[in-house]
Amino acid sequence: NITEPELFYGKGYATMELGWFIGMSHNMSVETRACYSISEGEDWSYSNYETCICRYGNYLEQDYRSCWCNSGYTGNPFLSSGCTDIDECEEAKAEGRNRCGKGEDCVNIQGNLICKPIRNKTLAIILGLSLG
Repeated sequence: NITEPELFYGKGYATMELGWFIGMSHNMSVETRACYSISEGEDWSYSNYETCICRYGNYLEQDYRSCWCNSGYTGNPFLSSGCTDIDECEEAKAEGRNRCGKGEDCVNIQGNLICKPIRNKTLAIILGLSLG
């Protein structure tokens, strides 16, 4: 239990995450097919294509459900279609950064990005003109 989290970081700021869950004793339409479900203690692995993940478990004889948006997604996992893809390429561009190496284009895909080599159009045009 931390009463002064700012003491953990010299500049007076600390990153914190609020953890909470929905009790399942009154199952008020919390069932959703949008999230990938795992059971407490289950060895879970999932792909970037899963927009959100929900863990079901039992704590102090209370059934619960805890959900979160997968890496590469943002939003509210407790809403239908609540987690949406983050465009990592556009975010980086807005910050003046390039997520890929020199000579590569950043291409957003669901939950991630890929870097594709930039095709040299000048070389193709010169070859086409010289051969044609």
